Amino acid sequence: MTSPESDTHNGFTAFPAIIEDDSQDQNENAGFLGGFIGRLFRTNTEPKQIGVEVQSAVEVQTVSVEEQTSPNGSVHFETSRSQDISPRPPLDDEARSIDSLSLANTNTADKKFGKVTSFFRRNRNQQLIDYDRSDHRRYWMPDSTGKECYECHEKFTTFRRRHHCRLCGQIFCSKCSNMHINGARLGYTGMLRVCGYCASNVDKFLATTSNQSIEEKSERSQSPTNDDTLATSTDTLSSAGIATVSNGTIWSSSNHVDSYERNDSFRHNQSESDNNLVGSSSRSTNPPSMLCVQKLALQEYERFLIDGNKTLSSSFELAEDDNEPEWVKKISADMQSMRDFTSVECAAYEIQPCTSVTEEVGSPASQESPKKVSPKSYTTDDEVSKDVDVYQLFEKKLSSLLDFLFEREQIDAAQWNDVIWNLSKEIVKTIKIDVRRGDAMNITKYVHIKKLLVDDPLPNYKIVHGVICTKSLAHTDMPSVLDNVSVMTLAGSIEYERVLEKLSSLEPIIIQESEYLKNQVNRITARRISLLLVENSVAKLAGDMLLDAQVALAINVKRTVLERVSRSTNADIITSVDAQFIQPQIGFCPKFKQLVVPLKNGEKKVIMIFDDCNGELGLSVLLRASSMRELKAAKKILNFMIMMRYSSNLEIDFLNMLNTYALPRSLKCTICMMNQECNTTEDVPEDGFICALERSHLTNSPFIHFAPPYLETTKGRKCYLRTYFKKPLFHFYTNEDFQNFKQKENELHENLEKLDSELKDLKLKIAQQEHRIMKEKKVTIAERDRVISFRARSSLLFRARYEKKKQIEAEIKERAENSGHDQISITQRRNGANIDVLNPYNHQRIVFLYSAFSRKSANSSCLGPWLIARNFYGPQDIPLGNFLINYCFTEEYKCNACEKSMIEHQRKIVHKHARIEITTQIYVKSGNTETEGEGLPPSFSTNDSDTILAWRRCPTCKANSSVVQMKSGAWHMSFAKFVDYLANGIYCNSQLLTNLPQECDQCTFHEHHHYFSCNKFITCFKVIPIRPLHVVFSPILCKIEPLTIYCQAVILKKQDLILEAEGVFQQAESLLENHEGHMIEHLRYALKMCRENFECLLNKINMEKKLENSQTMLSNDESYLKAIDIITGSRYLTYAFINEWNTIRSTSDTAKFSKKSSTLTLPNGDSKTDMHISGSNVNLQGSDPTADMLLIVESVSRNSSPSSSTSNLAIKEQKDAQLPPLNNPFSKALHLEMPLNEDGVPVVVKDMIDFKGNTHPDIGSIIAYALSCKEYKEKKKFLQDTISDEDRPLTLRSSLMNGNATNDARSHIELDFSDSRAQYFVKVYFADRFDLLRKVIFVDGEDHFIRSLASSSSWHPQGGKSGASFFRTQDERFVFKQMSRIEVECFKKCAHNYFDYIYTAVTEKKLTALCKIYGVFRVGYTSKQSSQQLKMDVLVMEYLFYRKNVKQLWDLKGSLRNRYASTKSATPVLLDENLVQDLWGNQIYVHPYSKASLNQSISNDSHFLSSQDIMDYSLLAGICEENNEVIIGIVDYMRTYTLDKKVESLLKTALPSTHLPTVVSPEVYCKRFCEAIDLYFPIAPDQWTGLDSSMHGIL
Repeated sequence: MTSPESDTHNGFTAFPAIIEDDSQDQNENAGFLGGFIGRLFRTNTEPKQIGVEVQSAVEVQTVSVEEQTSPNGSVHFETSRSQDISPRPPLDDEARSIDSLSLANTNTADKKFGKVTSFFRRNRNQQLIDYDRSDHRRYWMPDSTGKECYECHEKFTTFRRRHHCRLCGQIFCSKCSNMHINGARLGYTGMLRVCGYCASNVDKFLATTSNQSIEEKSERSQSPTNDDTLATSTDTLSSAGIATVSNGTIWSSSNHVDSYERNDSFRHNQSESDNNLVGSSSRSTNPPSMLCVQKLALQEYERFLIDGNKTLSSSFELAEDDNEPEWVKKISADMQSMRDFTSVECAAYEIQPCTSVTEEVGSPASQESPKKVSPKSYTTDDEVSKDVDVYQLFEKKLSSLLDFLFEREQIDAAQWNDVIWNLSKEIVKTIKIDVRRGDAMNITKYVHIKKLLVDDPLPNYKIVHGVICTKSLAHTDMPSVLDNVSVMTLAGSIEYERVLEKLSSLEPIIIQESEYLKNQVNRITARRISLLLVENSVAKLAGDMLLDAQVALAINVKRTVLERVSRSTNADIITSVDAQFIQPQIGFCPKFKQLVVPLKNGEKKVIMIFDDCNGELGLSVLLRASSMRELKAAKKILNFMIMMRYSSNLEIDFLNMLNTYALPRSLKCTICMMNQECNTTEDVPEDGFICALERSHLTNSPFIHFAPPYLETTKGRKCYLRTYFKKPLFHFYTNEDFQNFKQKENELHENLEKLDSELKDLKLKIAQQEHRIMKEKKVTIAERDRVISFRARSSLLFRARYEKKKQIEAEIKERAENSGHDQISITQRRNGANIDVLNPYNHQRIVFLYSAFSRKSANSSCLGPWLIARNFYGPQDIPLGNFLINYCFTEEYKCNACEKSMIEHQRKIVHKHARIEITTQIYVKSGNTETEGEGLPPSFSTNDSDTILAWRRCPTCKANSSVVQMKSGAWHMSFAKFVDYLANGIYCNSQLLTNLPQECDQCTFHEHHHYFSCNKFITCFKVIPIRPLHVVFSPILCKIEPLTIYCQAVILKKQDLILEAEGVFQQAESLLENHEGHMIEHLRYALKMCRENFECLLNKINMEKKLENSQTMLSNDESYLKAIDIITGSRYLTYAFINEWNTIRSTSDTAKFSKKSSTLTLPNGDSKTDMHISGSNVNLQGSDPTADMLLIVESVSRNSSPSSSTSNLAIKEQKDAQLPPLNNPFSKALHLEMPLNEDGVPVVVKDMIDFKGNTHPDIGSIIAYALSCKEYKEKKKFLQDTISDEDRPLTLRSSLMNGNATNDARSHIELDFSDSRAQYFVKVYFADRFDLLRKVIFVDGEDHFIRSLASSSSWHPQGGKSGASFFRTQDERFVFKQMSRIEVECFKKCAHNYFDYIYTAVTEKKLTALCKIYGVFRVGYTSKQSSQQLKMDVLVMEYLFYRKNVKQLWDLKGSLRNRYASTKSATPVLLDENLVQDLWGNQIYVHPYSKASLNQSISNDSHFLSSQDIMDYSLLAGICEENNEVIIGIVDYMRTYTLDKKVESLLKTALPSTHLPTVVSPEVYCKRFCEAIDLYFPIAPDQWTGLDSSMHGIL
């Protein structure tokens, strides 16, 4: 973590200037007169200011300067290095007092005063020495060599005097040397004059040293600043990681896991420092809720003026339609709210289902069984017990891990196992890491592995306690073997020209170069070094001087090598030879040698070895083998095993500190049980992911278990969301893939070796093409002609050789590049976009959700939630002890959001099924021991040292463990690894101090509370189990799940119908017995025909053996549907007879039945379906029972048409015999007078009945009847033919509409039908498009859709302020919602785009959360028996919670203004404020794949709605606890940003409030909605997060 000091400490500290020391800068050649005149006319050159800000005393202390006494008694200072030297003590008060001064422009009086005061100050601090008394003046360039200024090349004159830079000793004019630095920073008194180049060099050097010290102290030792270590900014990756609408990506130091920071609209705006904390510079705009309300008001007012020509409308006023019937137009829409009408849930004539049959196969609801998993025995990979040593378990796990790596890398385990195993052991045992002294956490930073491709039969190695590098000395005469070497490291160059490509004259170079380089070499040799390492080049003259001084020199040494040598030899890295006032520390190496190693290809490699250094600071390994591929793989494995073994040692100390051991017993821990549930895998393929996971080893710890990802479990493979992710979902390589990689890499290396050998041979052949005079071995006097020939042809031969060599090199290079591309392709395939999820290297990290909260803060969450990835022992990780000291045991660490101490906060880390809550308290010992804080052991007492104490407490047993001092290994263990144990640890146990008769059997990692204390602070880590939810969308393909129907219920319904019809028939027979006449005969004939047809239809039910042989059947079973249709037709047939009876009795025209033959011809003269009645014999030749039933009913109606031939006779007989009416046994809610549909589903129009007996038209049955009638089908066919004739495509694609108007009135179909009691009107909007949409979406066909609509009831959902009426079908599959006029007009405008969007989602598998609309209708109704009227527009949409047991419901808009709902009702619909108020304690966590799906769908839908100018929509979310699901869907998306909404937004924006109103522009609403949903449903990451394709995009 970067400290704030490092951000401001970019330059050298600024100090005031003092008067120039004239005596030191006199121009000797000018003489007395010149000097005197110079004093009189000297320009008052004011020194420039180096720094910008005044450095405080704290900042000065960060530059560690250590005083040391040299052998000659002089005092010098050494700067501390960032890695291997402990922090130096701070400067004294004198240095601080000088540093605190500002470098400002001063006048001459101020300079004189400063000179006087500096004279007295010079002797006050004995630690500072006078520059004039030092040895640095002897390194000044002589005045005689300086004829002009080194910088500006101006000639020196009497008035332009010479000035020496106190660092480099060069000669400058006053303008080029007017910089001054504080000598106290370098150990000298007063201010020192320097040139601009040296000032910048010293500034950078000290700033770098200071920054490194600040960073390391801030991260590991010092008290932290306001920045949170868990929120350290890292490289922000692109959104390719997760194709979501999150405010950012995942933060990570890993290449595979993205990271993001969230700036939500539900927190107060944070300070700039907090924004810089998480890299929020990528987000330049504030959240929508933080916009200036005045600016927004002006924007809305401008839009209001633009759209001022639009008119306002009432909420449910319906648009007039000229095509509507007059009786429909007269119906007022203002009185049609039916919210007070409550219908009976199910009418008596409906068959009730017993239960649902099949759960939704594709949804996660069917995947989470409500039954609890029975406890199973679960241990580590091997059966372990309390007596098994933890070290042995780790050794066995590491051995298995090493074998797995050998298998992946395809190298011979027999040859390499001992090499890597022994190397990793010795290296980890030798190197000692101490973060408190400034070391890095990662041990591999101090291990360098050098590969040597040699011709040895077996691989071998050599360990060097120091450094190995590929470099040779600058000169062959320099000693190659040295003992007790003093080493100096220089990060620069030794050249006369300090600035590259600087123009300068030749004369000063000739005069000054030799003297200048001599001074530089003298400075180096004065330190009595024997080896000099220089990062850049060294002048030839300087190199010769060093050779004469017997100093070995290596040039062009890499910076990393310098750093390794610096650490191993305790040498300081000097940035410039000129800046040697600091007197850098010289390193020491016991043994140095330069070796020449012969390689396999015949070449030789020169290496330098620094040996016998302190091995605790770092090691180097020479790894030799005969295969380059195996060398690369072995180096990779060795680095990994060193890290794993080092981590294992720390983890062993941690576990031993807790006395932890695994037990092979039944699971009792909730988190362990939930992790075990993820292991339930059945019927998995042998070559599948689960089997490969079981063979893999992903971690070094036997106490950590990785469960398979949910989507690969038995339940997860049935999840319908799998089809929306890129394939493969979890990519991994098999053994065959690794063998192919090995073969290709071997072929590649062979090709490269052949190319290298070929290039050498060709170069040798070219070199032999010389003139024959040069081939002679003996030197003789050549003939004149041969010499002339040589002179004439040698240049041509040289050119030919050069061009041939260049051509061959180009060809070889091209072939080598092609081979290199092959190597890159192999590497990319292994480490490309398809991440190998079973690669152990990818699992050395953890991803968790972090947030912080303070109850004293007004914000719901001060920090986060942020998704953070941490590599174990990576750059962003931190030791556990360091985390406790810097971020728990201090009151100075404050929150950036609320500026309160983090002690007053609760921090929360969420991973998988665990939520880790971190709290810190200040312990105050009370006088009463009974009132001591809970969780404190009896032996606890505060201490004043920095020792960390640790213990555990079981909240179930209320017992504590013994208090132990935190071991060094546990202190250095990775904090990310500690979180991994608390989240993914297996079922373990440890001993507690308890008086109970039996030991505590609670899980150590998950059920015990972990306490740490230091001084007066106590930090508790408490693990709380959570169960992430699965996000369930309504399936894009609509399917009506069948119900389970008892067969006995169908039989009983048939028997009830028989009783009802038999009652009618018996009543008719009894009435006809005492009457005679022509009319009576006709009635008897009709009765006989009706009874026989009735019995014929019911016999078809009896023929269904399935009803008798089965106990239950599905509601979509063909036998059940046939039986229901027959019962409906039988009811129609019976009612037709009753209606004819009563009509003949009541009408004056009694000639309803004319005498005809005994054969009744059915409609349309269909001879195949003629019904012959002779006694009880009924012959129905139709194959479809439903069609037969329709024909029977229609025949009864048509054959009873009036005839005038027998009217007089009928009237006469009526006078003689007054027949009473027949009673109707059927419900009055059924409108059986309307003709039954001849083709399709038989639908009966019904009325809804409430508990008081009041009736209301059944909207669903009216629409179903309209969609199934013959007239609708004819009009629809005519509409389709019209579209075809006009060459318009009948498609759902809006792009193919050819610019046709979206509001095409011809696409609507109007229907009008009635009976004796009521008249109905139905207008079907976009009939052709909705018909196509239903054909695409409905799996079972539209008949099932009509059957579902045929029976509905009123519905009163809670929430909502529109006052609209709702209805719901009896099977709860569809919902009818009343629409306002504005909503209808809105849908007309965006209908074609809606059809296109849904069709695209179906065909291209795009996720959508829109609650799909399946039809929009206008329904009109007028009762002929009362004044009841109805006219409303309704839409038919899916019921979001179909077949779901939802207990908690949320209506979320993303706004916090007036979005609070009362919780007094039984099942309230909660709003945004309800969720945000309890966001900390009751967050709705979702699985990673669900989070990716949710964000993608919300992004798709919100941007689509925004493009249609739609706003004010809501996300309806219901939680089903039985299946651990959250069902979500976007509803109420029928509102455009019209004038009334703009006025509402304008008025509400003008009111004082901290939040924007709910109604804003569609663009702002879209952004706010996406951000809010992202916050409301945080992810619960697991170990697979970021590795699977769900984090890299959705199809």
